Amino acid sequence: MRYIRRQAGCLAVQAMEQRFRKGDRLLARADFERVMHRGRRVFTRNLIVFAAPGEADRPRLGLAVGRRVGKAVCRSRWRRLIREAFRQDVRAQVVAATDLVVVVKAGEAPRTAARAWQRTAPGLATVRLELVDAIRRLALGGER
Repeated sequence: MRYIRRQAGCLAVQAMEQRFRKGDRLLARADFERVMHRGRRVFTRNLIVFAAPGEADRPRLGLAVGRRVGKAVCRSRWRRLIREAFRQDVRAQVVAATDLVVVVKAGEAPRTAARAWQRTAPGLATVRLELVDAIRRLALGGER
């Protein structure tokens, strides 16, 4: 029984090391503007990813999910998916001192007002693929 508890403790420590801490986020408006105006950008189907050299010793992520994306539930789902993809895959692929800003594009206009709430976020696998592809394209140069 002790062995199982120790094993679970090790997994908990690994999970805590992968958390998305406050230091991993871009919070200040000036940081967002610096990355969006001076950095490179890449467009994907659902996202616009901006990257610029940062001052921190680790990669940081900023999210911009506007009201045109959908209702609060949809916007929150986008934020959760992007943070999780960043935490799991992207953080390891980005140069240490890089700041990223991910902007979610607004979806197509719904055909009827009654279906306006139906724009939903894709799954984690799709968001992960888009972010990894964007990071790869940014490493190749991206747009100015």
